[in-house]
Amino acid sequence: MKAGLPALMAVLIVATTGFAQTNPGQNNGRGNRGFGQQGRQQFDQRLKEELGATDDEWGVLQPRIEKVRQLERDASTRGSRFGRRSRNNNADPAANPSNQNPSPVQEKAQALRQLLADKSSSAEAIKTAVAELRDAKAKAHADLKKAQDELRDLLTPRQEAVLIMAGMLE
Repeated sequence: MKAGLPALMAVLIVATTGFAQTNPGQNNGRGNRGFGQQGRQQFDQRLKEELGATDDEWGVLQPRIEKVRQLERDASTRGSRFGRRSRNNNADPAANPSNQNPSPVQEKAQALRQLLADKSSSAEAIKTAVAELRDAKAKAHADLKKAQDELRDLLTPRQEAVLIMAGMLE
């Protein structure tokens, strides 16, 4: 088990930073990145093993872990860094790389990006967009913290430590 933790951490780092292998079956023209079904199953199996979870425990933990993953993606503007361009220049570079709708944070980031691209945008419009993005991020982080707390309540100390080391819990 000890040897598995570094490998699991590497997989989780890849998962949380969005640099997983390209899934050609779901490429939407924006250089879509994702685990794909097989990769997600392998990831989940490895995580289940590292947590030492039984099938019954995993049935309870997995949906909550997935909720934390989704809320981490929703709270992030990482996929929409300033100046980043997608493979398809007509595509929205801030769009969620999966086939999901953008989160409120991603929508507010895109609105701010559009204002910044327009050199004639007023300072007041930019100030308002920044405040809206901050508010969306604060709500997303509060939702994420709540989901992490709910997950933490179900974990053994060892399981909690594994997820802390993997960056899924603080």
